[in-house]
Amino acid sequence: MLINSNGIPAGVSAHNEAGGTNNDAVTARAYQTEMYEKSIKENIVVVMDTGSGKTLVAALRIMHELARIDSGKKIWFLTRTVELCRQQCKTLQQQIRSVEIRSFSSRDNVDGWRSQKLWDAALDNVRVAVATYAVLQNALSNGFVKMASIALIVFDEAHNCVGKSPGSKIMNQFFWRDKGAGRPVPRILGLTASPVNKVDGKKLKSLEDTLNAACKTPRLHRENLQTHVKRPTLTIEYYSLSPTSVSLASITSMRAILDGLDIATDPDIIRWRTENTERSREKLKQALKTKKTFVREQLRVFCERAEAMCEQLGTLAADFYIAKVTSLIIESASAPSESCFLTWDYSSRIYLSRLLKRVVVDPRALARVPSSASISAKVERLARILCSHYRGGDDGSRGIVFVTERATLVVLHHLLSLHPDLSKLFRVGAVVGSSKHDRGRRDLGDIFNPAEQSKVLDQFRNGKLNLLVATSVLEEGIDVSACNLVISFDPPASPKSFIQRRGRARKSGSEYFVLIDDEERDKATDWEGIEEQLKAQYDRDDRDCAIGNQMADRETSDRETSDREFTEPTTGAILDMENAKGRLQRFCAVAGLRRYSDNQPFYVYEELANQPPPASDGELPLMRAKVVLPASIPYSLRITWSKQAWRSEQNASKDAAFEAYMRLYDAKLVDENLLPLTHEELGVQDESSMIDIREQFKPWARTDNSRQGEPQTYVMLLEDSKGVAQFKFHVVVPVELGKPQHFQFYSAYGEQRRARLSPLHSDPSIEEQPRQVVAFRNSQGLKTLTQMNRSSSSTRLLVKACTSKLMYKLEAHLVAKELQTRLPVVNGSNSDVVDLIRSAITTPVRAEPEYQKLEFLGDACLKLLTTVHFATKYPLWPEGYLTAGRARVISNSRLCRAALERELDPFLLTKGHNAEEWRQVDPDNVDKTDTLIAEDPSSRRVARRTLAHAAKALIGAGKQAGGWGTALTWTKHLVGDVDLPSLEVGRRQLFDVSASDAALPAHLGTVETLAGYVFHKKALAVQALTHSSYFAAEAHGCLDRLAFLGNAVIESIVSEAIFSLSAGASAGGASGPRTSCGSMTVHRAALVNRQYLGYVALEWHVSRTRTDVQQAGASPRGPFREKRYSVDFPLCRFLQHCSAGVTDEMAALETRYAELRDETKEAVASGAAYPWLQMARLGASDFCADVVEALVGAVYVDSGSLAACEALLERMGVLPYLRRILRDGVDTVHPKEQLQAAAGSQAIRYEVEKGAATGSGKQDVSCVVYVGSRVVAEVDGGLSEDEVQIKAAAQAVLFLSSSAKASD
Repeated sequence: MLINSNGIPAGVSAHNEAGGTNNDAVTARAYQTEMYEKSIKENIVVVMDTGSGKTLVAALRIMHELARIDSGKKIWFLTRTVELCRQQCKTLQQQIRSVEIRSFSSRDNVDGWRSQKLWDAALDNVRVAVATYAVLQNALSNGFVKMASIALIVFDEAHNCVGKSPGSKIMNQFFWRDKGAGRPVPRILGLTASPVNKVDGKKLKSLEDTLNAACKTPRLHRENLQTHVKRPTLTIEYYSLSPTSVSLASITSMRAILDGLDIATDPDIIRWRTENTERSREKLKQALKTKKTFVREQLRVFCERAEAMCEQLGTLAADFYIAKVTSLIIESASAPSESCFLTWDYSSRIYLSRLLKRVVVDPRALARVPSSASISAKVERLARILCSHYRGGDDGSRGIVFVTERATLVVLHHLLSLHPDLSKLFRVGAVVGSSKHDRGRRDLGDIFNPAEQSKVLDQFRNGKLNLLVATSVLEEGIDVSACNLVISFDPPASPKSFIQRRGRARKSGSEYFVLIDDEERDKATDWEGIEEQLKAQYDRDDRDCAIGNQMADRETSDRETSDREFTEPTTGAILDMENAKGRLQRFCAVAGLRRYSDNQPFYVYEELANQPPPASDGELPLMRAKVVLPASIPYSLRITWSKQAWRSEQNASKDAAFEAYMRLYDAKLVDENLLPLTHEELGVQDESSMIDIREQFKPWARTDNSRQGEPQTYVMLLEDSKGVAQFKFHVVVPVELGKPQHFQFYSAYGEQRRARLSPLHSDPSIEEQPRQVVAFRNSQGLKTLTQMNRSSSSTRLLVKACTSKLMYKLEAHLVAKELQTRLPVVNGSNSDVVDLIRSAITTPVRAEPEYQKLEFLGDACLKLLTTVHFATKYPLWPEGYLTAGRARVISNSRLCRAALERELDPFLLTKGHNAEEWRQVDPDNVDKTDTLIAEDPSSRRVARRTLAHAAKALIGAGKQAGGWGTALTWTKHLVGDVDLPSLEVGRRQLFDVSASDAALPAHLGTVETLAGYVFHKKALAVQALTHSSYFAAEAHGCLDRLAFLGNAVIESIVSEAIFSLSAGASAGGASGPRTSCGSMTVHRAALVNRQYLGYVALEWHVSRTRTDVQQAGASPRGPFREKRYSVDFPLCRFLQHCSAGVTDEMAALETRYAELRDETKEAVASGAAYPWLQMARLGASDFCADVVEALVGAVYVDSGSLAACEALLERMGVLPYLRRILRDGVDTVHPKEQLQAAAGSQAIRYEVEKGAATGSGKQDVSCVVYVGSRVVAEVDGGLSEDEVQIKAAAQAVLFLSSSAKASD
C-alpha cells in the first residue's frame, strides 16, 4: 500500500462526519492525521467530538493494517447497535473499496449460524467484518472465531466496554487470556465522544485497563478540531408543571380495579394450583408471598405509567394511552392468533381484557386534537420551541426529540402529529431501540410496533420526515448530518448521554434544548462543566508514563477470573458462570421446544439446614439451587444442583446452570462449540439435484471367448397381443439364462408382441430343425444367432426386435447377478434374489415399475431400522435430536453419497431398450471387428434421488428376499450409518433402558383393555400416556421418544400392508387390486399423517356405563329411578398433562369433533374420497397423534413384536380403513395435489385473508386461488387456512375441468 507525504494511505476516500458523506475524496484533516499516527504506535481510544470524523481515523488505521497483514488475518469493526452496524459498514465500503467488507448482525440471522462451516463460508474473502459487539463475543465464546485470527479490533462507541458488556467480555475472556498465555493478540482502536460518565479517575482507568489502550484526544491540532466541529448552541428551557385539578375517570376506575383485585382469581394462581407440580408450587409460593403475578404487575405498572403520563404530558395523553392499551388487549382476547400480545398466555389476555372492560374509557381520545387545556406545560413548551425554530424551504428544519420511555414516545408522537400548529410544519416519525419485548412477552403498556419504524431513518435522512421522536437508540453514532435541532424532552441520564445527544445536531447554526422542571432549577446539572472535567482526565501530559506502567503491571500480574470456567479443548469455546444460564436457556429452547409445555429451565432454591455463624448483621443465609430442565430432556439429566452454597439466588442459579450444562456436554447433547446440535450437524444437507456417475457395468466382458464357445440354445415362441402363437425359432445366446423367460416387446411397426423362452430340451414340439441362420450384432460387439424355418424380411425384423429385447433383459439379469456377488449372502432361491436385485436397480427409463414398489417398501424399512438405531445409540437424545439425526441418514443426499462410496452407481440400469442398435451381419463373419460401432464411454448424469431410490429399493429387495435380517444386513452394507446387531437386539436395549417398572395407575388400566394388550413393563404404558408438561414426567420420561419410534413402526406396518394388498395377495382374508406405485405413496400419506392419527385418538374409544339417579315424582323423598347410558372415553383423554393449554385445546377439539363426527365417520366408512376437508376442519392437535404413535411404540418395545403392533392398528381401525381404500378405490389424492396436476406447468398461488374475530374468538377466513394470473376459485366462511385452501383447491379443480371440457 502506498503512503502519501502526510503518512496517510494513498487512495482513501474519506468520510467527513462533520459535513456528511461525500462521494469525492476528502483530505484527512490535521487532527485526524495526528490521531491516526498515534493509533499506529500504540493501542488508543480516540476521544473526539461527535461529528469530528472519528470513522475516518478508523478507516485510515484499517488501511494501514491491511497493508501489513496476511490474508488469513481479519479486522473487526464493532458497533453497539444493528443500525450503527449497517451504517458504518456502508461508510467503510465507500472509503475502502479494494477489499471485501461485510456486516454481521441479527439482521443476517447470525444467531442461527451454528457450525464452523457456516462461519468459515461467511467470512471467506472478508477482510473487514463490521459487526455488533455481541456477534463477535458470541462467535469467540462458541469457538467459531479465534482471537489469533484477528489483526485489529475497532471498538466504536468504546465507552460501552464496561462491566459485563459484550465488549468487556471480548477483552477479559479472550484478549487478556491469550495475552497472558503469550499468544498473539490483535491491536486495539477505540472511538468515543465521551469515554466515561462520571468525573471519576477510576472509571477512566478501568476502561483503559480493559481495552489495553490509552484515551487520546488531539493536542497538536486542537484548534483545527474546534474549527471543524460545529457544536450547537445549548439552551436550558424551564417549565412549570401545575398539579392536575382534573380527576380522570379512566385513571380513577383503573386504580379502583387494581386495588380491588382478588389474587385468588388470577389465572397464574389458578393454573399453578391446578398443575400442582414442583415448578408450579414454587411459583405459587413466591406469588402469594410477594402478592405479585404477571397480570397484577402489568396492571400496576400500567396504572402508574398512566398517572405519570397525565402529569407529564397532560390529560389527553393519559386518556389516549389508556384507550389505546385497553383496545389492544381486548382485541387480543377476541383474536387469539392475531395480536401484538401473542406471546402472552391466552388465559392472561382473557382475564386482563375482562378487567379492562370495566375501565371508563373515552374512545374520542384516540383522535382528539390537542389543545392548551388538554396538554401539559411541558408539551406546550416543546411545541413553542419547535414552532419558533422551524426553518422553511427545502433545506429547512430537521429535528430530534429525545425521550426516555417507549410508551412516552408513542403518546408524544401522537400528540405532535395531531397538534394544530405543529402538524402543518412537521412530518413526525418515531424510532426506538430493539427491546426484549419485541421478541418475548411484551409489557402491557408497551404499545409501540417495531414494524412501523423500518424505514423511518431513511425517510428522515431524505427529508420525507423532518422530526423524529426517539429513545436513546439515536444517541450514539446514527449519522443524520442535516439535523439542526435537538431537544431533550427528558433530561439526559448521564454526561455521556448529554454529549451524544448534542452530537446529533451537526449542521451549522444548530441548537440544542434541554427541558428542565422549574422545581429542579437549583439542582440543574452543569453539563458542559462536567464535560470539561471529563476531558481533563484524559488530557493531561503526565498520563502517558503512568498508563504505560499500569499496562506493564497488568501484563505481569494474574488477572482475576469469575469463579469456574471450562474451555472446550478442540474449539476454545468457553462456558463460565456468566454465560451458563444463557446457554442453558438456548439449549432448552432448541432441544426442549414443545407446544403446551414450559420449555425453559427453572430454578428452585433451598437454604442449608446447618448454617455457619453470620459474619455480619444482615448477611443472607447460604443456599443451593437446583435447575430443572423441560420434560422432553431425558429424565436422568433433568435435575442438577449447584456445586456449592451461595448467599445470593443469582450466584446459586449460575452455579447450577454451569453444572447442568457440563452434564449436557458430557452426554454429547451439545457440540464442540458448546451449542445445541444443529440441523446441519444432525439433519439434511442441501446439495445439487444432479450428479455424474460412472458408466454402466458391462457384463459381457465376463463372457469371454472360451465361454462363448459353448453357446446355449433356447426355443423362442412368439405370440400376438392376444396370446395367439405365431411361430417358433431357435436363439443362441452366450450364457445360460436359468428359469424360463417371458416378456413383451414391440415390432418394427409398433405392434405389441409377447415372447416365451424355454430351453431346447424342454420343448419337443418342434418337428424339424430350423434351416436358416440369421446373425445380429450390437454396438458393444455382442452377438446372437437365430435359426428359423422361414426367413422373410418381416420375419427377420420381428426376430430382430424380439432378440434385441431378450439380450436387453439378459444384460440386466447379468448386471444384477454381478451385484449380488457384492452384497451379503442371502438364504433362498438364487434366481428370485437376482430378480429382486434387478428390479431394484432399474430406473424409470426402462418402464419396469416393480423397482418403485421395492423403493416404497425399502423407504419404510430404512426408516424403522434407522429409528431403532438412533433410539438405542443415543438414549439421552431428546426427540428433536433423534428426528434430525434420522433425517440426515435417510435423506436422498446422504443415501446418494453412500451409494457412490459403495460403488453402486455402475450397476444402475439407466439405458432404455433400442432395437436399432442391433444390425444383421453375415453369420460367417459375425466376429469381424470392423462391424463394431464405437460406444460413448462418457459418464452418465442422473438425479441424486435416482441413486437414493435405488439404495432404498435394494433394502426393500433384501426385506422381500430374507426378511428383516437381510434388510438390516443390506442396510448396514449400503448405508453404513446404521450400527445395529439386529432389530430385536435394538428393541431389547430400548426395553432395558426404559424407566424402572411401576404399577399402572388404575385410571390408565383401561388403556390396556382398549388396546387388547397387557404390558409386561407398565412404566412403558405410563410413559406413552405422559405429556411433557406432566409433573411426574421426570420419574419415567414423557412420550416424545416413544412417539418417534411409534411413527416409524406405523409407517412400516402400513407400507408392508399396502405392498402386499396392492399385489393382490391375501391379507387378513381380504385381497385388493393391483395398485400403481404413485397411489401406494399417496395411500400411505393419507394414513400416516398427524391429522388422521389425531382423528384416531378421538374416535378410538372405550365405552363406560354411567348411571344417573333421577327423581320420578314431585315429592322430594322420591321415588327415584336409575338411568344408565354409555359414555365414550377416547384415547386422547387418557393423556396425562399439567397444561392449561392442553385442557383448553382438548375441550375445543372435542366440541369440534362432536360437530364433525358423523360426516367424518361416514366418509371413512363409505366415502368415495378421503375426508381431507373434514380432517382440516377438525384440526386435531399434535398431542393427539403423539399419543397414538407413542402407544404403538410402547407396545413394540414391550413385546418385541411387529405383529402385536399390527394387531393394535387393527383395533384402532387403521388397517381396516386401508383395506377399504384399496378395495373400493378410494381417492386419497390431496385436493391441492389434484390442482397441481390440473394446472400443469402454470404457477398456483393461494391468497388467504383473515377477517375480524367474532365474540367467540373465531375468525372468518377466506381464500382466493390463482392459476397463472387467472382467479379460478374463491371461498370464504372458513375457520382455518388449511380448511379454506382445501375447499378452494377442490373448487379450482372443478373449474379447470369444466373449462377444459368447454374448450373441447
